[in-house]
Amino acid sequence: MYFCRLFGIFTLLLACTYAAVTTTPKVPECRYCTKIYNPVCSKSGETMKTFPNLCEMNRENCESGSNWSKLRDGEC
Repeated sequence: MYFCRLFGIFTLLLACTYAAVTTTPKVPECRYCTKIYNPVCSKSGETMKTFPNLCEMNRENCESGSNWSKLRDGEC
């Protein structure tokens, strides 16, 4: 009897965990960047922009959903 009760509790916990994991939408985590100045020239469509570093460009893409891509190192 004890085994059946323990098995039932374990199964219930497993089912709840599975439901919580599968119903939680994945939200991208935008990370924080250092203040180290290592500029990159980036382009989105026809617009060019200099970011302080590659991390800042990636963070901008993450936070705003934009599509900046690195063209080269250095300022534009």
